[in-house]
Amino acid sequence: MIDTLKISRELEAASLTKVQAEAIAEALAGVTASDLASKADLKDLELRLTKEISAVRQEISTVRDQLSGRINVILWAVCGLSGITWILQIFGMAIRHAFGQP
Repeated sequence: MIDTLKISRELEAASLTKVQAEAIAEALAGVTASDLASKADLKDLELRLTKEISAVRQEISTVRDQLSGRINVILWAVCGLSGITWILQIFGMAIRHAFGQP
């Protein structure tokens, strides 16, 4: 059983108003030991969260790698198109020059 009167007094001593201290103590009055997590519960939760975080990090890494590969393909395509454009411009200039056009 939680000593709510003691908690209320300690909260008041810590500069909470009497109303705030009583409200917190009243909220704690309904708490039982079965409502609280044990150290084992917290350790289990920590392990589960660690696994989930690792899985999410791996998924992010995979997506990043996939996007990086696609971006590289796009960059190569753009470079290729730029090269083709440059070649066509030179070819056009050569044709105009061959036919005496400026």
